[in-house]
Amino acid sequence: MSTHDVTPPSRVWLLFNEGSRSTDDAALSRIIETIDDLGWTLVGRIRFPDEDLPPQAELEAQSVDTLVALGGDGTIACAAAHYDDWNGRILPLAGGTMNLVPKILHPDIDHETVLRAVAEKPRTRTLPFIACQGHASYARLIAGPVAGFVHVRENVRSADLRRAWRALRFAWRLTWRRSIRIRNAEGRYRAVFAKPMSDTGMEIDAIRSRGWGTSVRMAWAWLRGLFTDLRLPVERTDEELVLLSDHPIRALFDGEERLLDSPAHFSVETTHITFFTTEAP
Repeated sequence: MSTHDVTPPSRVWLLFNEGSRSTDDAALSRIIETIDDLGWTLVGRIRFPDEDLPPQAELEAQSVDTLVALGGDGTIACAAAHYDDWNGRILPLAGGTMNLVPKILHPDIDHETVLRAVAEKPRTRTLPFIACQGHASYARLIAGPVAGFVHVRENVRSADLRRAWRALRFAWRLTWRRSIRIRNAEGRYRAVFAKPMSDTGMEIDAIRSRGWGTSVRMAWAWLRGLFTDLRLPVERTDEELVLLSDHPIRALFDGEERLLDSPAHFSVETTHITFFTTEAP
């Protein structure tokens, strides 16, 4: 993806998600102080998802040129989808657990480092994303029964061990009793991972369950939030990604759970809205 030199932010709206893993009052205060120090005008702020995203018309009426989005990958994805036809720019800041989207855009995801780099040398780019049935993944799609472990991880974070145990039992049943198929590929799979690599292509990894050992390792990696470090037997497919199942297909789009109808056709598209990036041109 090529980058383009643009004018720096001037009038910004701050979107933040207090429920994200690494967003707190101290971080929020430092970001606001840095915005003020850079001479940008903070037009408004929104606490997402407790408050609705402001309409595009409201941003335009107040001459907002940049949305600063502080939150996890799901928060950033929601903002990108909501404002895809807007002529402004989105400046994502890492505020979640994995922060995969900010890591695509910024070599260093420290908030102040990103803000000052954007002010000094503003550049933007579009992002490819995987689309399916009205949902989008900008960083990583996880489909299949293993996606049910998301409930376990969220309950463990909230220290609700009783709910975590129930969610673990549910996810375990899904992992063992259900599977998905890939069109034009043999076998049944417990998990399919996909990430957009260009305007038209995606990288696809598919994992079959190979007994108790594999399932335990998947569960442990999921609970720790380290699926990107999971090392298991992987089968790759370069075919068009179409998933099939006798049941609704459970999928995580950048951490947000969705149920998809079968067959589920996945394609790669490109955003209209642009994102500030601090990567080298």
